[in-house]
Amino acid sequence: MSQVTLTAGPFGSVQHVEMPLGLSIRDIAGRISKAGTILSAFLRSPEGAKQQWEWVDPARWPFIKPKGENCLRFEYVPAGGGGRNNVFGTIAAVLVTVAAPYLAGAATTALAGAGAFLLGSQAAALSQAAFTAAFAIGGSLGVSKLFGGAQAATGRISRPSDDAQSAFLNLDSDINVLAKDTPPPKIRGYRRVSLPSACAPHKYLENGQDVIEVCLVASGYHSAANVKIGKVDINQLDGVEYQIRDGSDAAAQQTLIKRVTKTTSVGEEFKKFTTQSESLVLTDQVNPENSEPAQIIVAPGYNEKIEQITLRLQFDPLLYQSSDTELVRVPIRISMWQKSAPETVHNLPEIAVIGRSTTRLPKEIKLRWDDGFGFVSASTDFRYEFWREVPATSDTLSDGSSGTQWEAHSMFSSGSGYRDTQNIFATLDGVNVTLDPSVIPKGDYEIGVTVGMPVRDVQFSSSTYALNGTVRSLFRGKDNSGRWQKPEAQDGVFGGATFDYGVMVVKRRPVEAPGFWQMPIKFRGVSAKNITLEIGAYTYDWGGSAWDDLSITKNPTPHYRDTLREVQTFLGVDTSLNADDEFLAWRQECETKGYEVNMACAGQPLNEVLESIATAGLATKRFGAGYGIEYFRNRDDETPECTFTHRDSKISFTRQFPYSPKGAVIKYEDEDNEYVEAEAQVNNQWKKTDLGANKIISLPQVTSRECVRRIGALDLLQDAYQDTIWNIETGPAGYHRKRGAMIGVITDLDTDHAHGFFIRQVTGPRSVAVDRAVAATSEDALDSISDLTLIEDLLIAGETAVAHILEPDGLNTYTIASVAENVITFTEDLPESWDVTEPVEGSDETVTYPREALAGTRMSVAARDDLFRKMIVLDVDRQSQGGASIKAVEYRPEIAAWLEKYHP
Repeated sequence: MSQVTLTAGPFGSVQHVEMPLGLSIRDIAGRISKAGTILSAFLRSPEGAKQQWEWVDPARWPFIKPKGENCLRFEYVPAGGGGRNNVFGTIAAVLVTVAAPYLAGAATTALAGAGAFLLGSQAAALSQAAFTAAFAIGGSLGVSKLFGGAQAATGRISRPSDDAQSAFLNLDSDINVLAKDTPPPKIRGYRRVSLPSACAPHKYLENGQDVIEVCLVASGYHSAANVKIGKVDINQLDGVEYQIRDGSDAAAQQTLIKRVTKTTSVGEEFKKFTTQSESLVLTDQVNPENSEPAQIIVAPGYNEKIEQITLRLQFDPLLYQSSDTELVRVPIRISMWQKSAPETVHNLPEIAVIGRSTTRLPKEIKLRWDDGFGFVSASTDFRYEFWREVPATSDTLSDGSSGTQWEAHSMFSSGSGYRDTQNIFATLDGVNVTLDPSVIPKGDYEIGVTVGMPVRDVQFSSSTYALNGTVRSLFRGKDNSGRWQKPEAQDGVFGGATFDYGVMVVKRRPVEAPGFWQMPIKFRGVSAKNITLEIGAYTYDWGGSAWDDLSITKNPTPHYRDTLREVQTFLGVDTSLNADDEFLAWRQECETKGYEVNMACAGQPLNEVLESIATAGLATKRFGAGYGIEYFRNRDDETPECTFTHRDSKISFTRQFPYSPKGAVIKYEDEDNEYVEAEAQVNNQWKKTDLGANKIISLPQVTSRECVRRIGALDLLQDAYQDTIWNIETGPAGYHRKRGAMIGVITDLDTDHAHGFFIRQVTGPRSVAVDRAVAATSEDALDSISDLTLIEDLLIAGETAVAHILEPDGLNTYTIASVAENVITFTEDLPESWDVTEPVEGSDETVTYPREALAGTRMSVAARDDLFRKMIVLDVDRQSQGGASIKAVEYRPEIAAWLEKYHP
């Protein structure tokens, strides 16, 4: 067996993995990570080589088979020659291609059924949410400022459009249906939201009442409370039944809603006979069918678990204007045929709806392949008649038909009489029809519905189908002396209907997979308007010794770490690469300052989710040299990790002249006012500007007015004090830096008083020899120097010179006492040795470095007060040869001072 070393980079933790001998580098990379392409490979160099590890071009991976112990090293930091190799952008881009097959294939299969009856890509999106915590993978990162996430817009869950709601017509509802291709949300923090329903609302009639079923859903384990319908507590409403399943592993499946639906909107009014003015003559005599009742067709769809098809009709008032008591009769014909066999048409008995009504009334025709309709009340407002066969008329009809006008399928026949029917009966809600699956099997049907001419019931014979003594067709025009006309005069008779929609009902719960918070709700005769609740996801917080406290928290740190961990786990990235020491420090900062995150994640790119959470805690993410965080804090007492000068680096700067606004207007949702959208303003008192406009910042992930104003102030302060981007092209010292690191820059762009050296030898407790001569400096006050000609550089006369030495435990500063050629003497002693804890062979080990180990170390010399700049790294572009290009901004203590003084 051979060992492979995995590391997060120069300062990351190390993991050892055993691999069989004989594998190529490409094979090994594929085994240790699903996302092998985000790795960089290094082979151990021969003994005595200048560099310990040599980078291997990925093109050579298939042809190299390591055969030694600990000879191959992988890093999660991308490396490669030429061009820009941004560690942040590269990792984000690779994740997109790596994740794609999992999102579309294996993961969806593993969670089959999670999408309930969402159909197609919508079901896949719901499955995806189980492991992606409601975010997508992708996105990009800008480096114009260190804390630049203030304008990261995290989309809130939108409400459905008016068009989407039209399928439910008379229901006064703004139920938020889960959008297609969008996973359910995960609520980071704890706040009031309007959650989506996992499936389309199921609206139906039950004993004369409108009933609607919805199932609110969120991804993962959540805690919820204070559910409101509009402004009313759900527990104060009669006619509302609900359950809550928290999404934990122990949560039982919900039992309230066991069916889901697919609604096909129609919204068409049934056509009536149209005649020429003041006559019975049809308007179109050439094509009389254009003036006759027409069939409306709906295709409800098919699923292997289909249980019922519901046709929702809305009846207009049924009236005869000359009487307050007479009933009106409306005939309805329904046919169904499979799309694959349209020539085989199955007719239902003709239905006659008889009654009187001054208002519009909804009725449903329910078709089932069993008789499991449940208890239904008998019809009381309308009377129904069912005609197995409609007898022939003596009229010549416009469609040329003759003989029996209508004949239902034999399964509906119970005798030879016109009205001898079975498997169809009337209810308070409409008509129930039972289909024999051996005769009319389940399938993908189209259903045609036609509503005929309404007539006065007293003029109609319920035994012979005769109207005023003669059998007529109530659906076709008749020939009268060569002219097509309607069957009879209808003066004062009103009755019609609208086809609202068709519904396929499937016997299946809205969500059948574990790991989803669910709240099924059933409304009976109650408006399901504006359902909101307070909810938050359980996340692993710091428990004192580990990240094992599963709890509800608004602190941004656990949510950031949990989001990152979920993706790492899915991609096979070692989570020990996370910089937990940084997360702990950030967590404490958020706790101390009161920073909170309250956001709904629902399909946003991973980078955007992480940046939004980080922004809530005045921080920014960092990928590379491990996965960590950089958060804003006062760093006045912090010592730079190393220094760069023109001796070892190419240094330049770019001064930005950004738009300097009058101030910042921050849009957020105010927790103190029921999460209503609000605005907070911060005036720009740090940078003078003649422009009168405000910068607009969107922070839907932050709900505290104090916090949003603080974030807005930080954004303006960075514009004011960090408008210069420093570019440092350097060697290995730059390669080992990471975003957010503090560095020192000594540059002679302004003057020529900065010098860089390498220490050749430690010559004494206070002296070192460097690799070239050092210009003399003076500590004497200018007025005490008797002979100014002895001073090599008048510009630094009277200034104190210091040396910055990168020692094993970090950067330290020493005051220069004297200079003789290339030997520098300090006023302070150098330490005799340094004890440093370093990861060695996968474990922490203390290494002692003697004073003499400073030989070969970098050292910078400059005036103490003016020439040394503390800077913060914005971006590190690592090169394969061990060098790097660094972008940095000056560390300005004024920013922290202003934020401490500025109390929003």
